[in-house]
Amino acid sequence: MKHIPRTATVLTIGAATLFTLTACSGGGHSGTYFDDGRSAPIGRLIIDGDDVTYESFRCAGGSESSKKSQGVFNEDGNLITWTQEGRFVRSDPFTATSDGDVVTLGETPFMKEGSDAAQELIDDFEQLCTGRDGDWQSPL
Repeated sequence: MKHIPRTATVLTIGAATLFTLTACSGGGHSGTYFDDGRSAPIGRLIIDGDDVTYESFRCAGGSESSKKSQGVFNEDGNLITWTQEGRFVRSDPFTATSDGDVVTLGETPFMKEGSDAAQELIDDFEQLCTGRDGDWQSPL
């Protein structure tokens, strides 16, 4: 009978450890985020587990491949190391608000897709581009 409580304790500790490790990785923030693009009208950050992709977009020509960056989160989920450098190089610190609606990469804030702030960025981008070319199609 002494083995049952001990086994339950070991399983509980194991589950808690797994939850803690999962919470520390960047994977908890998976999704698509947008920023004002800095050097282009809009930028998109895609977080898929521990993998991160950044692309910037202009009105003509869609995605700027020279500005595309790909990277991975560190174990703590607070730093992205860029494995394909473009707009971002080397590594950048990563933080997120408690609700996950805003993530910050270095000093650049990104708004989560589906939020009012992200939709405003997308609407502004689309309005700018359709104003320049009525036949323009959004790459987002």
